[in-house]
Amino acid sequence: RDQLEKDTRACWHFIELRDRAEQHVAPVGKDRHEINNIYARFYMTARNDLSDHRVFSEAYKKMQSELREKQMVPLTSSLFSYTDLEGANGEFPGSASCWQRL
Repeated sequence: RDQLEKDTRACWHFIELRDRAEQHVAPVGKDRHEINNIYARFYMTARNDLSDHRVFSEAYKKMQSELREKQMVPLTSSLFSYTDLEGANGEFPGSASCWQRL
């Protein structure tokens, strides 16, 4: 049960970042499909080992680079670790809130 809560918490933090990424890019009129692809690559890499700050940081830098390559505006936040992501999103509202968003 503790692992499920931990995984749900991580899911929520990644959903929050993804929503911010889409809101940041969407006003520019870019294709949501493209931002979804870029974010999915980041997520798959970063989520593999949340404890390795280097993996997370490199995946985030790569996502920012891909946004620039596609003439999209990179995110304004700098994240170097999963801990940074948790801090940027604020308090986790609980598993029920996360599951409702999915």
